[in-house]
Amino acid sequence: MKTTHKILLIVCIALAYWSCTKESDLTTIPDQLVVEGYLAPGHSIDIKVTKEIRFGSDSTDRSVTGLTVKISDGVKTFLLKDNNDGHYYSKPTEIVEQAKTYSLFFTYQGNDVTSTTTVPSKPQNFTSSVRYITLQPFTPGSFSGGATLPDPVQLKWNNDLKEYHLVVVTNVEAAPVLINTNAEAPTRPSFRTSPNTASTFDIRPFQFRYYGVHTLVLYKINPEYAGLYDDTGNSSLNLKTPNSNIKNAQGIFTAVNSDTLLLTVRKP
Repeated sequence: MKTTHKILLIVCIALAYWSCTKESDLTTIPDQLVVEGYLAPGHSIDIKVTKEIRFGSDSTDRSVTGLTVKISDGVKTFLLKDNNDGHYYSKPTEIVEQAKTYSLFFTYQGNDVTSTTTVPSKPQNFTSSVRYITLQPFTPGSFSGGATLPDPVQLKWNNDLKEYHLVVVTNVEAAPVLINTNAEAPTRPSFRTSPNTASTFDIRPFQFRYYGVHTLVLYKINPEYAGLYDDTGNSSLNLKTPNSNIKNAQGIFTAVNSDTLLLTVRKP
């Protein structure tokens, strides 16, 4: 998921940051700090710190190194290791725990950069209506004339509190085979929903591009992460400040929790 996170942040910040500024003023704008941190229980911590390059600058290196980045859970404080590429890592034994609240803090150019997030609980009772689905090879229009598609795959989970979730479906075959042999292979063998507070999602058969095993990952996410998706509506005609929960910087410091099922798309 990190590639998608990065794209969302770059698009949102660049649109709001550059488009509201006169071209003649762009060379005098200071570099904008961007922080990316996605915590998940059972995993160590990776915080990425970069900067938006000032217009007209000869530099192409966006990484910010040499910082003293710390993470605290209220009891223990982890000093993250500077990897000299903009990434700051915790030790392998310093892992994120469910339901804990974590605070991020470091100093950059005399300003304290801080943020806080709480790790959500694991999604409950995540189920799929089927474990297998059989699909004929097809091309657009091949199901016309009375032919029918199989029923959608229905995913369900508990969500009495109306918390945000999203579903990511990914083919995990080493050499996936296209269902529609005339189609161009997608850049990524996956698709996803936008964050919402529902408790069901139907996967339509035509959404599958490949045969083979797929992971169905249900992520429970925090509101600050859901807000990133709202920012994709930014354009030069409709600008708003990108969502950020970082003090004295742009970006996101958030946490997710997940559950995973497997589903196989089979040939007849």
